[in-house]
Amino acid sequence: MTVLSSSRLSDRGGMHKFCIAVGLAVLCALLVFSPATYNVYVTALNGFNGTVLLTSRQTGCTGTKCASTLSLNPTSISGSGTSILTVTVPNGPKTLTIAVTGTSGSLTHQATVTLKVCDQGFCG
Repeated sequence: MTVLSSSRLSDRGGMHKFCIAVGLAVLCALLVFSPATYNVYVTALNGFNGTVLLTSRQTGCTGTKCASTLSLNPTSISGSGTSILTVTVPNGPKTLTIAVTGTSGSLTHQATVTLKVCDQGFCG
């Protein structure tokens, strides 16, 4: 299987105190039940030094066997820092949309990533 990815950033909730973004996949080939890894970047703005709690969830899927396992490490970042998002998917061609949300008090920012999983290394 081959993995292609892209990310999109959206911000909600008042004045910008921090930003969240998901980087490109670290692994370019994904075998059955092998993980794809993304860097999740939290960047403090305007002197922000609060704690950002991170969560992830699958928000969409097209294809077969849409289940996925998601994990973030660490799940909280003070000020600026990086977390690792690990995505494990079962066999079958599919396109997953994954949202990573950062929350600090009443502030919420979200980044999404699209993960395209293809059979036999070919993405048409």
